[in-house]
Formats: sequence, structure tokens, C-alpha cells
Amino acid sequence: MAAILGAILLSFLIHTASAAECVTATVGSPYSTCWDIAVAANINTDQLIQFNPGLDCGALQLGQKLCVTAGDLPSTAPQPNPDGSCKTYTTVSGDYCALIGTKFGITAAQIEQFNANTYKWKGCASLQLDFTLCVSSGTPPPIPVNPDLQCGPESPSGGECPLKACCSAFGFCGMTDEFCNAAPNGDPCISNCGKATLPSCSGSQLTRKVGYYAGWAGARKCNPVGVDKLDLSTLTHVIYAFAEIDADMKIVFADATDGDRLRQLVTKAGSQTKVLIAVGGWTFSQGALKDRFSTMIASAANRATFIASAKAFIADYKIAGIDIDFEYPASIERNGPPDDTPNLTIFFDELRAGLGSSEISLATPAGYWFLKGFEMDKIAPKLDFINMMSYDYHGPWDAVIETSNSTAQPQSSLQDMVDSALLYVKAGVDLKQVNLGLAWYGRSYKLEDSTCAGYNCDMTGGGTKGECTGESGVLANFEIDNVMIDADIRPVHDKRSETRWFNYKGDLITFDDEGTWKAKTDFAAKTCFGGTMIWSIDQEIPKSNSVPGTALPVTDGSSTLKTLWEVPKAGTCKSYGTRIYSARLWNIPGGMDWKEACEASPITIKGVVYNTPDECEDKGFTGGYDRQVVCQQRGFTLQTELGVNANDGCTAFGVRKWYSRLWDISSGVDWMTMCTTTPNTIDGHRYDSPNYCDDKGLFGAWGVWHIEDSSCSGKWGDLKDNGCADTLGKREYSSKLFDIIGSWEDACAVRDHEVEDEYFSKPTKCEKHITGIWGVFEAQDSTCGVPPCPPDKAWDYNAKGCMDCGGGSRLMSIARELNSTVANTTVLHSAQGHSSFGRIRTHHVRVMANMSLPRRSSLEKRAGDCNAFWLPRPQPNYFPQDPLAWMNPAQAEGPTAAEIVESPESAWNDSFNTPSTAREAGGWIYADPQNPQRVFIRRAQLTRSTPMHQLRPPANRAAGINLNDPESNPGGRPPAGFVLVANFHTHPMGEAYGGNSQNPSTADQINAWARGVPGIIISRRGLRSYGPQRRAQLNAPQGYPNPNEEWGGQNSEGTRIGGDWTPNQAPNQQEP
Repeated sequence: MAAILGAILLSFLIHTASAAECVTATVGSPYSTCWDIAVAANINTDQLIQFNPGLDCGALQLGQKLCVTAGDLPSTAPQPNPDGSCKTYTTVSGDYCALIGTKFGITAAQIEQFNANTYKWKGCASLQLDFTLCVSSGTPPPIPVNPDLQCGPESPSGGECPLKACCSAFGFCGMTDEFCNAAPNGDPCISNCGKATLPSCSGSQLTRKVGYYAGWAGARKCNPVGVDKLDLSTLTHVIYAFAEIDADMKIVFADATDGDRLRQLVTKAGSQTKVLIAVGGWTFSQGALKDRFSTMIASAANRATFIASAKAFIADYKIAGIDIDFEYPASIERNGPPDDTPNLTIFFDELRAGLGSSEISLATPAGYWFLKGFEMDKIAPKLDFINMMSYDYHGPWDAVIETSNSTAQPQSSLQDMVDSALLYVKAGVDLKQVNLGLAWYGRSYKLEDSTCAGYNCDMTGGGTKGECTGESGVLANFEIDNVMIDADIRPVHDKRSETRWFNYKGDLITFDDEGTWKAKTDFAAKTCFGGTMIWSIDQEIPKSNSVPGTALPVTDGSSTLKTLWEVPKAGTCKSYGTRIYSARLWNIPGGMDWKEACEASPITIKGVVYNTPDECEDKGFTGGYDRQVVCQQRGFTLQTELGVNANDGCTAFGVRKWYSRLWDISSGVDWMTMCTTTPNTIDGHRYDSPNYCDDKGLFGAWGVWHIEDSSCSGKWGDLKDNGCADTLGKREYSSKLFDIIGSWEDACAVRDHEVEDEYFSKPTKCEKHITGIWGVFEAQDSTCGVPPCPPDKAWDYNAKGCMDCGGGSRLMSIARELNSTVANTTVLHSAQGHSSFGRIRTHHVRVMANMSLPRRSSLEKRAGDCNAFWLPRPQPNYFPQDPLAWMNPAQAEGPTAAEIVESPESAWNDSFNTPSTAREAGGWIYADPQNPQRVFIRRAQLTRSTPMHQLRPPANRAAGINLNDPESNPGGRPPAGFVLVANFHTHPMGEAYGGNSQNPSTADQINAWARGVPGIIISRRGLRSYGPQRRAQLNAPQGYPNPNEEWGGQNSEGTRIGGDWTPNQAPNQQEP
């Protein structure tokens, strides 16, 4: 016996310690089982287990110490460091607590105890890779510092975000849900969590109306606006822009004429409107003197010099105060030093003390990126009011900023203003101190496709330069007015953003007018803003309503008011028999409300006098009001017209569909009334109205007629027997439909037929192929199935009964047929369209002979809510090492992951649900931990993704598929014991969606690494894997395995797999 024991690698360490300690054995290799150890120690396994309470013989680890006699196991646990800190260990791939405990002679429970206060310790169940943990008692290791993080314990500052913004679970600052809520992996937001809510007010607090006046407008080369032309009657404050800071830290004007204009402005304002001087501005803060503000606020001496200068300036020009326009402190774009932020706070403390009762205001950005350079909660108490520059949210610069959407967007959207208001509330600013900024100018974009209309069109940069502004991408409101007058344009009102837009010569122009300003002012009133601010009052030409010097055809208006109408222009039809006329009103008496003048001015049209217009619309500088009147049909025709009748083919047996577009429908008119009352003549027969009307959006309103037509009978071709159908107890037949003109799909959907003595009022389904339209009929056939099972059961051919969807009962019969003539890429006949992942091909066997299923094989697995799937199995003689194991269905081999991803056509085709839209499709791949070759594929419900336009998806809308929480997906569950090892999804929209379609998105990567689940992307370029480059752990519970790795941007492009395979083009797939 001694000779035998000396030959094995199991080593015993005999201890001569106290009586309380046992004799130990060290687990070795290859004799590392409980039986081997017991035999070597001359004891039995029951004794071994008795000496080692809780011993799991199935989980022994190399190097593990075991007692082979009675007594306590000698302690080898590490001791704390001399400074009281714990001994540490950094995890590597494959680690788990039991294994670590074996290395250090401690238990998993002790590891949990030692790390109760260790930063980001998630417990043994969620052990992370490369994580430093305690393996002894003592203080935990210090928190690691990541220089790239912006907030939280791991950031260099270790603090909170500026402006009380949310610090995300990953240590970044922001205001949206991804920052303010828990991360997808469950880690909570770190600080200042949760989004703000807007306050509510009656509107009585909206008392300020502030307007900036750009001094250079008085010397503009065209349409100059001097101080004498300004209307200050509605303003509480007017701010003259801009003064600068000279090298001596004093306030000066760059242009000597500015001083004279400012004095004129003070005189004109009188005592009704307060005048302030604005110091700085965009050009000053970003140009050659961009460091001047930073220099001024950097030292006490410089600040004192500037404040003294400001006080003298205010006294000299007899103005009410000063406005600081520093764009922007500590901003990366101007290489601003970080000290700008605290220095600016000190500056305003001293400025407030130095200027006494003089008013101080501050121009501030509307977005977090620039506003974070201001300590708003500390600065605001020193200010009389804040001018929030709530415009320029978007512009031509979006075309060159990688993180921006290069499409034309409104530059002053009300939705963006809402986000800005939430930002200020979150930062602790009382909105009563803030003025909401209103833009009196617009932005223009050069469109990539000049025929594209409206927002979300692709653009390449700024539009044509304005005659006066002389800068691409920006137009003063008076320039926009001139364009609309010259081209006779009525702009489109976008209600969502409360802006207006129109297309002009390949440009899209977005701007505001009286109506959209009112909507934004109403928003400011309801959400507790203290006022509004205008940039800038010189960009609207003061309205002069005298008839222009050039001769205009006019007609009398009000004899009392002496107003004149332009000769009315005939517009489009409002309803059948009614046309809209419009005209501009001139010579409105000074000081009179324009709308009241319009309503009091009669007009004569076609000999009929109309005392009051139906609508008066203030078009600003475009002049006067549109005149909308209802005209009676007396001696002249004001009717809609139908376009050319189009034959849309047969839609039912003996019925043909005709359609025609309706023309001359006025904007805003009830087109349904027009359409349903307009007659039409088709093939010599008059029809008083269509069967129904269809709104085609940009393509107009269309009337549709269903008319009896004997040529629409059609006929079915020969029936083809396709074998047993997917539905149990049914056989599938198909027949081609002939002699149909027009819509074959509509005709097929209602064409009746008789199949095997069974009458079908319509096919079970219709399929369109290159050969034509085919009707598919599922006829009863007792040889094709079994009694139906309940929805939550599935027929099991082994059990010959309805079985539960989960567990081994889902496995199919293993009976096979050898067929050496079938190519190894043959599609399984009865599996087409039913595999969870599409058309799964036959297993690539290890011999020349290939296997296939017989035509009417009973090996198909489907029924009820259970998803069909296939587990191809080789014959036992192909596995000589253990032939009997493969006879048992519970041990049958399933397809490998590589074989599964060779056939993702079904998921790809599912992504293209209509001719113009697409959606991501995908699902999950599970494996049996005891036999990972057994694979179960579960498809995700299509409603987990949102259909998007293939070529022009809307901006800022998520289009991804939600593969989180697979347990919530309806339908069949994976077999008992299977765990999730990977997921898959399609990227169907490609480069048109704004990137390389084959690459994983940031969200894809974060989800994969946070959950430890590799992913597969299916795109038109092929297959690409991403995430952890290893199998997910197979000992985790169902659902996502425990996270044990973190994504840091590595492998952002994924890894090409599947060779050169690419999916076939889907029926509805559009190329960008």
C-alpha cells in the first residue's frame, strides 16, 4: 500500500500542532476526488465528509486543504497589513469566491464579510473581473481614481456635478434619463438623481420685456435701423450691444460712434425704459480678445479696475446698469481656464458691492455644456435678472459636429426651451429671475436634396447669405420677410416646435414670427419666467403701413379709416363651390391696432360686398392682413377638380378600384368635406362621390371608387400539394392566380376557391414571388396531425401527447434517414419559415454522407405558443467514444453557435415590415450548462422595437430593439436549466441611419459588457460579434448571467464572423 500511495500525486501534510488541529491532505492532480483522497488516507468517504462538514465533493479545487482526521482545519488566512488595511487580491478571468477562498484558506462567507465596505462590492454572486477585494479583515482598499470621469467617488474631484446635474452610475454628468436614473445594469445614479419638474404660475409674474439693440445696425449697409426707428414702447429694458474690455481692464467702445448712439438711446428711452450696456458678446469672447474676460476676473486688482470703470461708465452715460455677456467661462472651445468658474463668482460678488443699486444682468447659455461654467446658485442672488439665450439650439454647424444630427432642425424649438427651463430649475435658479430668449432672426440650411421639404431633411451647412447680414446660415427677420414677399411664400407652422419654416431655392429657412413668439411667451408665463428677452430688436424693420411708392392695384377699404386693400388674389378652394381670396391692407392709421383695422375694413369681391373678413392674420412686415372670405357660387365656378383617373386593378371578385387625386384644396381646409362631395366621371358613368377618401400626406387627398367590372374575375391555376401544413391536421396546397390587372395582392386576398371538396372564401394566405401571386390553402387532412393542444402546451412526438412547453418534452424524435445524395446546404423542407432563427440548414456531419429529413417528417416541433426549433443529431456510429449517450434525446447534440448564425434570413426579413419602414429584430440564444452543444433559440416579440423610415429616420428617436429582461417576452420558455449565453439582433437601416450598420452601437456594447452576454449583429454586410470574447458563464440563473466585466470602449467595431456570408436582400429592403 505504501508503494502505491508513493506513486500518486496526492500529497499529505502531517501537522504536529495542537490537539484541536486535524491532519490535512492537499488536493492534487489527477487523483483529486473524495474517493481518491479517502483511499490514500486509509479512511472511507463518509469519514472524509464527517471530518469536513459542508464538503462538496463535486467542487474540489487544486490546492484545497482537507482534514483526514478529526479536528479543526489549520488556519492559513491572511492577516491585515501593519497599517490596519486589509490584504487584497485582484480578480482574474475564471475567479469565483470559493476558488479565491481556497487560495487563501478562507470561506466565501468571510470574503463577503471582509468586503462589506469595499467600494462597488456587489457580492460573490456578481464578482467582477479585475476587481481588488479584501481577503482579510481591515480597512478596504482606497477607491481608484479615473481621470476621465466627471463626478462621483472615482472622479479626480470626487464630488458632484456642476449645476446640481445628475451624476450617472458611470461617473458622468448630464440631465437626461441615462444620467438621472439607474443604469441598465442596475447600478444607481450617484448624486443629484431624478429630473426636475417645471413650476406653474398664473402669468402675473411675467413683467419684464428686455430687448437687445445691436449698435452696428445703425450703420448697416442695407436696411439700417438707427435709434430713431426703434419702438421701445413695450420694453421695460433695452440693452445696447456691445462694449468691450481694453488692455487696462476698462470698459470702452471699439467704434467711436457707439457712444453717440448710446446717448441717443438713453434720450429716446426716457423714464419709461431702462437702458443697460452689454459688455462682451460672442465675437469678443471667441475672437482675438477671447482671454480678456479671463484676465479681468483672474485678479482682485483687475476686477477692481473694471468695476470702477463700470461705475464711471454708468454715471457718464446716465444708464441704469450693466449686462455681462461672457461666452463662456471655462469652456473648452475657447481654451478657458477652469479657474474662470470660481473667479466669475467672486467677480459678481464684488460687482454687486461696487455698483450699489445699479442693475446687473447676465446673458447665459441655454444648454448644460456651456452653462456648467457658471455657478448659477451662487451668482443669481447678485443679479437683477438673467437673459437666457434660448435660441441657436441647432444651426449649420450641426453638419460638422460628429455628435450632432446633420439634418435641418428648428433653431428655437419650444421643446428645447422646456429642457433649458428644467436645467435652470435643477441648478437652483428661480425662473422668476430669468428672461426667456426670443430670436428675431432665423437660420438657413443648404439642403442635400433640394426637393426635400421641412425639418429632418439632410443638410450640408448654411444656406445662401443674406443681403444685409452677409453671413451664410443666418438671416434677419426682415430678410426673411423680403424673401416671402418676393416669392409669395406662406410659411409652414410647425406646432411641435412652435416655429415656422419654408423651402426656397434649395435652402430651408426656419424662423419665428408673432404667432410663435406668443406661444413661447405663453409658455414663459405659465412656467414662472419673470420676463422675455429679444435678440435683437433691430432685426425687425419697424412696420410702415403706407402704400409703397410703387403703384399697387388697390381697392377701397374703410371710408372712415381711409384704409386701402390691395386687389384680392384668388387662392385655392376652401370647400366645394367656395374659394379663398386674400389681400393686404394698407394705410392703417398710426397707433391703431392692425387687427381691429382689418376687421373694420369692408371689401368687394366679384361684385359682392363683404363687411367683415372671415379671418385677419398679422403677417408682420409682409404687410397687412390676409383676407379670407366665403364666396357664393353665382355666375362663376369655385370648385375643386379631380386629377386623371387611375386604374388600381381588381380588389375583389368582379370589382375594380379607381382613384384620383383631388386638387385645389386650401391649406387648413377640411379636405374630407371637399373629397366626399366632389363628383367624378369614370368610363362614361357619373358618380356623385367616391366610396371613401384617403389622405396621402404630402401626396395629397385621393378619392377611391370600387366599381363593378366583369374583367376582374380572375382564375386559379393548378393546385400543388405541398405536404402537411404548419397547422396540425392540415395539408397545404398552393395555386397561382392568373388574369388579374392591378393589385394582385388585393385580388388574392378576397378570391374564393374549392380545394379537396372544401370551400375557401379566401386563401389562408397570399404569397408574392417572382413568378407571380400565389394563394396558399390549408385544407383538412387527418393524416397530417394530431388533436390540437392547449395554447401553453406542445405536441411531443416521443411522449405522444400534449406536454408542457419547457423541459425535455420540447425535444423531438431522433429518428433520421441517411441520404448521401443531398447537398450539405439543403434546406429542411418542413422547417422553412418555422425555425426560431429562420431557415436552419442540415447539420454538417463528419462523413461524406449527409442527412436530411423526409418530406413529411414527424420530426418537426411546433404547436401553440411554443416556438419551433430544430436539434439536428448525427447517428450514434459517428461518435464512437460514447455511442449510447446519443441515443437518449436528453443528451442529443444541438447546433453550434457558428451553425446557427449561418442562416439568419428569417430575422433579417422580419426587420422589413413595410416597403418603406424597418425595425430591428432579434432574440436570445440559450445553452444547456451540462451539454453546451444543446442550444435553444428564442425570438423576441417584434413590438420590442419601433418601426422607422428606412431612408430617413426621424431625429432623436431610439430605434433599437429592447433585449433587456428576456423573461418578460411572451411565448415559449427555454427548457428547464438552460441559461442565456448570447443574444442577436439586426441592424437593418444601415448607413442612412447615420453610421456603419455593421458596428455595434455604444448601447450595444454597454449592455453586452455590463451583463456579460456576447452579442451578434446581422447587417447587410454580414455578421459581427461584440462584447466579452468568451462564453458567458453557464452556472448563472436564467436570464442574463452575472456581470463580471466592464466595457471601456474596447473592441468598439466588433469582430467579423461567418466568413463572407451576407443576408439575401429582404423583399422590402431599400438601399440608402
